[in-house]
Amino acid sequence: MKHAWILICALSAALIFNLPALASKMEKGREYVSGEFIEVPEAGVGFVVPSGWRGMLPKDIDMFVMTPDNESYIFAFARKMEKNELKKMFSAPIHLSNGISLFPTSDPFISYREISVPYRVGASDDAMAGYGRAKQGPNGSVIGFIAAGPISHGASLAVLTKQLTSGTTFFRASDNKKQ
Repeated sequence: MKHAWILICALSAALIFNLPALASKMEKGREYVSGEFIEVPEAGVGFVVPSGWRGMLPKDIDMFVMTPDNESYIFAFARKMEKNELKKMFSAPIHLSNGISLFPTSDPFISYREISVPYRVGASDDAMAGYGRAKQGPNGSVIGFIAAGPISHGASLAVLTKQLTSGTTFFRASDNKKQ
């Protein structure tokens, strides 16, 4: 419960991802269930809420948050950005609220259009793990997923971020034409 509270508190600082496109089209406070397609028209991306998970755009932040159990979380962001900006973002700690931070445990792994990095949560908390993965589409938009949860869920969270990026749909933001 302590770790869930820490992650919930961290949501208040998620504005660092600057996601007005995601917030402007989704209904804040509405719960989305597994299998629902989440579309961010302004960024030209869409993804499906994973099986067994639910998600919502909380009223006080501009980041889509998913959880299956209120212990593990995935924070989704979408925006236009260059690959070097994404590498810089994933190379640095992600500072959340109340002094909680995600620290990369290695250099980001970079492939053609994807970047990924494992995180540790907090300065010395071995009970929590994190994983970040993002993919740049042919339209120049990036979809990113930052996962955090109990260390026992670490490997499955990493796999899930891979599935989410692999299943992302990219399209032209101006006319929603799928690519």
